[in-house]
Amino acid sequence: MTVFDFEDLQDDTLLVLCVKPQINEPGHEHDQHKVFIWRGSDFDEDEANQEVTNIQEFVDRVMESYWGCKNPSGQFNIAIQNEVFGNESEEFHEYF
Repeated sequence: MTVFDFEDLQDDTLLVLCVKPQINEPGHEHDQHKVFIWRGSDFDEDEANQEVTNIQEFVDRVMESYWGCKNPSGQFNIAIQNEVFGNESEEFHEYF
């Protein structure tokens, strides 16, 4: 998916949200690329690793798709932020 709603934050899901900086907007001149990794409280990482691919490979694929290149973390200064279910950062919530 490319657009998320609060309803997408389900207990058994993993969500990877990629954000490019808005450096052309006032107040955002020092923003950087970011990736938010959110795991629901019932997300089973072991089960997900067995069914599809491991979580890091999935995150890497999402980032490659979003930035349109291989190994974007090696080409851009990307901050990766893990979000805790029920205690998400205000910045993460701004994108919903």
